[in-house]
Amino acid sequence: MINVVAALLVTANASLVSASAQLPKTVTFTYQAAQNLGQEPGVCRRDPSDVIRAADTYYVWYTKVVESAPLYPSGYNGTVWYATSTDEGHTWQERGKAVGCSETGFDSFGVFTPNILTAEGRFFLYYTAVSKGFVNKGYTEIGKTAIGVAVADHPDGPWTKYDGNPVLMTSEDHARFDSYRVDDACLIAREGNYWLYYKGRPWEHTPRETKMGVAVADAPTGPFVKQNDGRPVQDSGHEVLVWPYHGGIMSLVSNTGPNGRTLQFAPDGLHFEVIVRDLKNQPNAPGIFRRDLSDEPDYDGPVSWGISMMHSRPPYLVRYTCAF
Repeated sequence: MINVVAALLVTANASLVSASAQLPKTVTFTYQAAQNLGQEPGVCRRDPSDVIRAADTYYVWYTKVVESAPLYPSGYNGTVWYATSTDEGHTWQERGKAVGCSETGFDSFGVFTPNILTAEGRFFLYYTAVSKGFVNKGYTEIGKTAIGVAVADHPDGPWTKYDGNPVLMTSEDHARFDSYRVDDACLIAREGNYWLYYKGRPWEHTPRETKMGVAVADAPTGPFVKQNDGRPVQDSGHEVLVWPYHGGIMSLVSNTGPNGRTLQFAPDGLHFEVIVRDLKNQPNAPGIFRRDLSDEPDYDGPVSWGISMMHSRPPYLVRYTCAF
């Protein structure tokens, strides 16, 4: 069983010292159109992944739902699509569906909120899923989510779902923070392992009580072991956006919970502290351009832009920049 806490205690203080002088004091966000992924009648595009670059092409994945779908535009019965750009995310070309639903099983009704990992010379596309019979109402076993992964040799696919899916499931104990929903995977290669940050919601609690946890594996397909004794590593935020930063992990926390609208940092990847509060105009359900997942695997410096969702009916995607 993987438990990284003890292994990281020795390096945590050193990481904090190296990062503390470079921690941001403020963050500002500006927005630009993501051409061809903007408002379109009858089409919902939401929950974009992190952005990666392969050769000279940028890739983003997202949930897509059309107006005829029963739960449009919630995303719960969406599928995962992708688009490419050659001008750093200003103009995109939608390329098609990357991952769809299975005939049976945990991902037979909807696949959504994708995110990407590059590792071991391959591409790993993580997604949240629900099974046939899903109803987003009340609290039943059929309302639970799980996280799966598909694998490809190229970011254009074809994608093959991992035989051992799902790779992360809800906790069976209803008292746990992730007993009803696990969602929104965000992956980081760290200390020779793969860290899967995710959001969790407990049984019979509202989305505003979402918290963030992390599970760790020594392979991109798992098995993933929940860390911190199965407790959350962050008490706020409805989406997950984390990235490597000067030996630690930076987190942009959305507007739910007691520490929402903050920027947080954890030198050990587990114990997050607020470093900037009361963020204004922050992006919704964002992904960030990840140089570490592109062609700079050791990069853990500043980030500068990504793709975000705009809340409307239906939702659509925009580009944003961030200045720290």
